[in-house]
Amino acid sequence: MVLALSTHQILNSMFWGVITLSSFAAPDVYLLTTGKNLPWTAYLVVISVMMIGGAVSLIKMRLNARDLRLSHG
Repeated sequence: MVLALSTHQILNSMFWGVITLSSFAAPDVYLLTTGKNLPWTAYLVVISVMMIGGAVSLIKMRLNARDLRLSHG
């Protein structure tokens, strides 16, 4: 995905982004939709973990893309 972003292959990067998002988010979405008797703190923890994980992944992906762009001149 990083290679696709660094070489401006938008469709290829969107394809891999959708696959990555769905595979990482599927367990959390399942928990949020089927957990009818969970306390509100459980929802807060799951949503927080999803947000923090997504932010960290985005930052790493952008740094890797920048490093690749700089190394290729």
